[in-house]
Amino acid sequence: MTKRVLATIDGSDAATKALDFAIDYAARYEGTLHLLYVAPDGAPPKALIHFAEAEHIPDSPSAIYRSIGGSILDSAANRAREAGLTTVKTELEFGDAAERIIAYAGKHGIDVVVLGTRGLGELKGLLLGSVSMKVQSLAPCTCICVR
Repeated sequence: MTKRVLATIDGSDAATKALDFAIDYAARYEGTLHLLYVAPDGAPPKALIHFAEAEHIPDSPSAIYRSIGGSILDSAANRAREAGLTTVKTELEFGDAAERIIAYAGKHGIDVVVLGTRGLGELKGLLLGSVSMKVQSLAPCTCICVR
């Protein structure tokens, strides 16, 4: 039986659709909803640094990503609770998104991973693959990709 549902979120439209699907799925099976935001290692883009300056967020990459990721996680958790879920867990991690999602799913005994799909562009997607493709191929559980 499905009891542990993981929704990967990044603030994108695709992730929001995946979140809504995961909320409905977890509610249907009276499960726990896990929300995971994976921040990249390294320096954020210049636009994000300017945003951090305007919002008075310390300019270290981890502080910027923790602030933004924390806000995205809080918003998603509130959305889930407003929909009636009582058990919602949030986590912010750093690193390669696909690797962190797969590791989290294994570590926490996740039954279903729900993630959004998003195009990287034809050539880049062909050469590097997407996060959703990697997770589907390597996750230890069922994966649902939402468009």
